[in-house]
Amino acid sequence: AVAALRGFGKRFFLTVALSGVVGVVLAGPAAVERMTHLDLQASRWVPWLDMTTLFRFFPVFGSGIGTFGAAYWPYQRNAVYEFWQHAHNEYLEWGIEAGLVGIGVLFLVLQSVRREFRLADYGRLAGQCAVIAFMVQGTLDFPQRIPANGALLVCLMAATTERRPSRS
Repeated sequence: AVAALRGFGKRFFLTVALSGVVGVVLAGPAAVERMTHLDLQASRWVPWLDMTTLFRFFPVFGSGIGTFGAAYWPYQRNAVYEFWQHAHNEYLEWGIEAGLVGIGVLFLVLQSVRREFRLADYGRLAGQCAVIAFMVQGTLDFPQRIPANGALLVCLMAATTERRPSRS
């Protein structure tokens, strides 16, 4: 953790921490109350372990993009009275829906975008914070499925990235 802190820099770490505190304050008392009473074991870990059984049935090509709810319903064992439309974990849901082939394609697309674009000097910290916040939120929720979140991320990335200079 200390090496990671040195790699990113203290200023970056403090910016992320301060952004988190501001986010909690702006969320209001209802959000704070919900977070203090959240039982991660029952509301996330147990269902996630149950969802991993889907990898046995759809390992290579996945169940299909957007089919998580329909694919999970027949195999759900943890709470049969609940219908889980989403996994509340983007990484797990992508793995189930896209399979190994889809995850491989996703990495190839991200790699080509990384080769073509870079974070501009003037917006590097904002761009890094936006991507990290989006990725962290994706572990406990499904922010990419909410159009306003996706639009905000696209706007931030458009404002903070620039095309890499050609090598020719």
